[in-house]
Amino acid sequence: MEDMPLAHSPNSEGVAQHLLDHLRGVGELSALFASKFDAGPLGRVVGFLHDIGKISPRFQRYLRGLSISGGDHTTAGSIVAARMKLPPAASFVIAGHHGGIPELGDVKQRLRATLEPECETALQQLIAELSTELPGLSAAEYEPETQSDFELSVRMLFSALVDADFLDTEAHFCPVRNASRGGRPGMRELLDRFTHEYESRFAGATTDKGISVIRKKVYDWCVRAASEPQGVFTLTVPTGGGKTLSGLAFALTHAAMWNLDRVIVVIPYTSIVEQTCDIYRMFLGDEAVIEHHSAYDPRGDEEDERQMLAAENWDAPVIVTTSVQFFESLFSNKPARCRKLHNICRSVVVIDEVQTVPLGLLKPVFDVIESLVKRYCVTFLFTTATQPAYSELTSLPMREIVPDPIQLAMDLRRVSWKIAEKRVNWDQVAHMACSHPQSMVIVNTRKDARALHALVKQENTFHLSSNMCPAHRRSVLYKVRDLLAQGKECRVIATQVVETGVDVDFPLVMRAMGPLERIVQAAGRCNREWRHNRGTVTLFRPQDGGLPPGSYTTATQRTDVFLQQQGLSRLEDPRVHEEYFRSLYACVDLDARGITELRNALDFPNVAQRFRFIEEECVPVVVPWEDGISIAQSLAAKGFLTRADWRKVQPYVVNMSKYAVQTALKRGLCAPLFKQAELYIWGGTYDEHIGLTDEFDTLVF
Repeated sequence: MEDMPLAHSPNSEGVAQHLLDHLRGVGELSALFASKFDAGPLGRVVGFLHDIGKISPRFQRYLRGLSISGGDHTTAGSIVAARMKLPPAASFVIAGHHGGIPELGDVKQRLRATLEPECETALQQLIAELSTELPGLSAAEYEPETQSDFELSVRMLFSALVDADFLDTEAHFCPVRNASRGGRPGMRELLDRFTHEYESRFAGATTDKGISVIRKKVYDWCVRAASEPQGVFTLTVPTGGGKTLSGLAFALTHAAMWNLDRVIVVIPYTSIVEQTCDIYRMFLGDEAVIEHHSAYDPRGDEEDERQMLAAENWDAPVIVTTSVQFFESLFSNKPARCRKLHNICRSVVVIDEVQTVPLGLLKPVFDVIESLVKRYCVTFLFTTATQPAYSELTSLPMREIVPDPIQLAMDLRRVSWKIAEKRVNWDQVAHMACSHPQSMVIVNTRKDARALHALVKQENTFHLSSNMCPAHRRSVLYKVRDLLAQGKECRVIATQVVETGVDVDFPLVMRAMGPLERIVQAAGRCNREWRHNRGTVTLFRPQDGGLPPGSYTTATQRTDVFLQQQGLSRLEDPRVHEEYFRSLYACVDLDARGITELRNALDFPNVAQRFRFIEEECVPVVVPWEDGISIAQSLAAKGFLTRADWRKVQPYVVNMSKYAVQTALKRGLCAPLFKQAELYIWGGTYDEHIGLTDEFDTLVF
């Protein structure tokens, strides 16, 4: 046994893993994962071949501690796959299973390489030993319809292979951790839990009046629609109509009905991910729901460990994640990011506030969505109050769950609309806000919010923006809600940070001209609880106000023209939203970063580099609000954050662009908390009313 070829060096018990055992183990798992998309035999072969290059004498000397390097072991497997005339995807995934899927030119160069004679001899012997276990394959069996389909099929096969490789390697080095995976409830059990909890909480809804009756109708429509075959569904419900629970009811019922593996809920903002997870756990239990976003590394106690393991490859029944995590993974080429992709197969994907998908990425996003629906057994549910005209972007039929979205919008109408005819300066806006005892003004930039806030001198005037950490914003919102409930004077100057997931109820909301979907979201903060017959939403065009760059500006300009043509009377009508989005798509590039061309060229690294939901990458910075700095410093010695640690420090974090942080570091305004992690402590000014001040703006503008 001593001279048997190795796959991995000895583990903590001094036992090495033999190469044949590893190849067979990865082959079996990869076949299992790839069978979800009818590629089980191909998954088995790439599993058998992925590490076959480790048979080289040089690599064997390295594994036995006789050499400092084993050299490249992936090219040999790619060459063997080509010699066996396997589908081209095999050479891509084997070549990239450590460093990432390469581009086409790199694969071609690898396939022209000449193996060392001693490696060639060892390879032939190993292949002969495996020959009876390798299924016969024909490249024609896996011929894709389009280049886009092929590109995604490479990613899916890559996902099956790298997850299998991770898991088999983990079983060798960390068997206890590996054994702790799985063991979570299935869809049918979760549906029963959810239904029981929902009925116990809302048993009296059918006898109540008003909003609860409407929410129950939406819930019933969702449950009824879940019996329909897989595909793309839309749920068009105005703010306050109960989309969160009704959407989950559809997803669980549909998954149980069609024997699907999991529900994936995709949400645009991290803060809403966290509050949605809290709601879901009340209905489904802690162990069923995995929260996955880039904001924390869940390491620590046993349950944290299980959460972390499930987040690695989404091996759990309910995943709640961010749009960034979901879509960027689908366009990534890195093993760690792609591990989860095969577990998107056979799932229900609920995309909340779907209109937030960046305009310049819509074409590649819908190319992938179409492939996922047609080839990977995925059902999508798009939920929003402002349903985009996505039927323009895909040949997939879209089924609306609400029988009459127009009537529902009228039933949930709670505001009257006004528009200031002339452009107004900030002094005039401040005067308008002060003319009503309870008002909220929403502007387009943090700079505008600060300028307007400085002009409103009345007591109980508050500022809300992303320049404030979550704990600071929560503190303000607590005071605001208390004043509103007591009927006292209260004014808020805010950015778009309040338009999604913030539960406040003002009789008057003023909104600077912006994208139509943002305006409708802003109206969701007005007369939210139906305390008045009608609230008032007033639109205005600021003389001096700024706009965020890019598509936000384009959408704002398009909205202004559109409202001049359409007027305000139909602003809540879903047909108007569709007309607006259709006109918007006609004047923007829906593939602004050229992703489609790169996908067709099979340039996986550049696709991953260019596909970014947020153009400017941000990093977390702990600010001096309450105990934020002291909590962060107490955790610094550990060098990493557990899930529990992150929950302690996250309320005191403001996300800053990498450029701003690098500039602040040079100026001595912030310092790294950990040497090997991107978490920083802010040492500059942090105002008790507005958070980061002009000092921060000099880093950004």
